[in-house]
Amino acid sequence: MSNMEPSRIEIPHGRDFLPLYDSIRQLLTFRDPDGMFHAVVKHAYMLMATDVVYVSLFEEHGQVMHVAHGILDAAYIQNRLAPHEGIGGKVEATQAPVWTTNYLEDVRFKHSAETDVILEREGIVALLGVPMKAGNDFFGVLFAGNRTSRTFSPEEVAMFSTFADLASEALVQAKERRQMEEKLDEMRRDHEAATRRIEQGNESDRVHTAITDLLLAGGEATDILATLSAHVEGNVFADGYSAGFLGMWPPESGSLDHSRMPQVMDALARSRRLGRAQIVEVALHGESAGAPASNGGTKYLTITAIPINIDEFGLLQVESARPLEVSKQSTVEYAAKALGLYLLQRNAASDAWKKMRSNLLTEILSSSGAVGAETVAHANAQRISLERMTTLVAARWDGTVAPIRSAPEEYEGYPLLTGEYMGQIFVLSAAKDTMEFAGHVREIFEGRAGERMQVVAAPFSFEASPARLATRLARALAVSERMGLKSPVLNLDELAPYSMIIDPDREQDYEAFMEFTVGTLRRHDQTHGTELLTTLATFFQYGQQQKRTAEALFIHINTLVRRLAKIDILIGNDWRTGPRSAALHLAAQFVSWGSMERNGNWK
Repeated sequence: MSNMEPSRIEIPHGRDFLPLYDSIRQLLTFRDPDGMFHAVVKHAYMLMATDVVYVSLFEEHGQVMHVAHGILDAAYIQNRLAPHEGIGGKVEATQAPVWTTNYLEDVRFKHSAETDVILEREGIVALLGVPMKAGNDFFGVLFAGNRTSRTFSPEEVAMFSTFADLASEALVQAKERRQMEEKLDEMRRDHEAATRRIEQGNESDRVHTAITDLLLAGGEATDILATLSAHVEGNVFADGYSAGFLGMWPPESGSLDHSRMPQVMDALARSRRLGRAQIVEVALHGESAGAPASNGGTKYLTITAIPINIDEFGLLQVESARPLEVSKQSTVEYAAKALGLYLLQRNAASDAWKKMRSNLLTEILSSSGAVGAETVAHANAQRISLERMTTLVAARWDGTVAPIRSAPEEYEGYPLLTGEYMGQIFVLSAAKDTMEFAGHVREIFEGRAGERMQVVAAPFSFEASPARLATRLARALAVSERMGLKSPVLNLDELAPYSMIIDPDREQDYEAFMEFTVGTLRRHDQTHGTELLTTLATFFQYGQQQKRTAEALFIHINTLVRRLAKIDILIGNDWRTGPRSAALHLAAQFVSWGSMERNGNWK
């Protein structure tokens, strides 16, 4: 037998995850990706207690075993599979875990005769494969195998898959650290060459050396900004956007963020494309560019993109009374690269820690009843007491990239849990005031993402059902969006009239309400191919104004009158006013929204 429905697998709550977290903590200490692969296989072997564990990497021409533990036959290690063969091919195709109790007898996989001979000689019978991905990019499969038939339980599959996800993240971190160290080595070499040139009195090289010294010595971003400001004789502003605000110098220089100005945005895009500083002539303090500013003259902004990684960049801006000379522009470019490395160093450890916090939050919010003892133990291992957690906030953003990296790690002196769940951002806190904290979350996310955020909050108790509360919050966000509510921060109780569609435990009430109010019209439409229910919803939407309703439906007003008369015949003519009108209006609103999935997405 084999599993062919991997999407059913959920994060388990009946198994002790502490060994998994301990393994990941040890993996995060590795700096060498090759050494980490060996460590991943070793920890997976101890975690799963199987006969063999190995990693297969997907290369251009097929699957190649990279590291193995427990394999006896050298031919097995050297064997290659085509991209779509074996369990690995199925894992790559589905991007999900796949297992079988007896691989050689399982006809659901594309077999290789040569590989099957080697597998039989090795004695491997049962196999489990889970994907390894760097972000959304699939790069290999982590296997666990037994030399006897074995059924892998959903808990084992989920734990092994979680381990592979976290191990993949640790591997990515190790590779980034390796790349960062290589860049630092290059900077050290540049530093040594610059040091030799300092004796010749080159001021730019002196500043480059000072910036490199600060970076290598673990200095802060503001130290780099202060050094740059003194050299260029101007005010300096730096923002890593999703990676976090870096600061300004001098600190008392006031607001220097001009990144919303169209000419600055264009200059930043050019700098990112060309890798060079761009100078923009502007008139600040609200006057048009090129005109005398209120401080007595035109200002010049030197704009440089801070390279963070392939998808992320920040802004380094120097404000000066005159255009910077070429040598100083070069120093600004050098400082931008140094700030990019600073962010990589700063974020490498925190990203891994936030990943673990995010996984813990997912485990909590997946609890359909009270949070289990195992999950409580996992929280305690991360020094978080679930008894103190009081507030759960859900946020929906208008953009395509969730600004989770910019989330604070604590609030009012206590840790926060932040992550994505059901396609939304969720934040769990021990805040004393629910709505005050919700407003705080919105301000931080909106400030970092530069996009409008809709936030819904509710009190949290780990003894209730976190899964139900998370679903209600996700659906509340969807309802508030359909209603066009302008308030950026909502209390879940404010949407109580819509609890039938928000609360997953009231789905039967919702169906009964819809049957009682519009069931007759719905059945008539299904039987006769009419559009009476849509007509009713549009009629209410436009305040029962016939002309506007007909225009919205693209029909003649006489056609609308006939449809309304048919509705009178089917449900009675007393539906336009009074208590019955209110119920029909709500049902029609639900109809116009469409049906909702459990995670709050509209079908």
